[in-house]
Amino acid sequence: MNNSKRWVSWTLLGLAGGGAVAAALLNGLEQNNYLFSLGCGLLGALAGQIIRTLYWAMPSRREERQRRLKEQEISLGDERKIMLRQLSGYRMNQIMFFVNFLLCLFFGLLKAPLYVTATMAFVLVFQYLCGVILFHRYSKTM
Repeated sequence: MNNSKRWVSWTLLGLAGGGAVAAALLNGLEQNNYLFSLGCGLLGALAGQIIRTLYWAMPSRREERQRRLKEQEISLGDERKIMLRQLSGYRMNQIMFFVNFLLCLFFGLLKAPLYVTATMAFVLVFQYLCGVILFHRYSKTM
């Protein structure tokens, strides 16, 4: 991502965080403490990203940054690591499908409200359908 796009995203993040904090303070903090927390979290993330970028942009760290960028570029293009990332994503999808199934069963046995069980079942079906759709899409493009 080039610097102009990065600064635009940081500006939007700052505006969202500042807007959430301002809205919470203007409407009463006791009623909008979640909105205030969201705003503070966004502003904290923004501050962390700016500090990180400024840290690595210092001239004294230029060689280390170039070395890390080169390692990252090599790592992203390595065929073995690409296959490992695909396999780990596939296995994680299987694990999460199984966990979602167990959660549906667990909430059903606990006689949780119908909307909780229905939501979990919907997530399970959605995850399965997304996997099928993505598989067919990738099989046609590759």
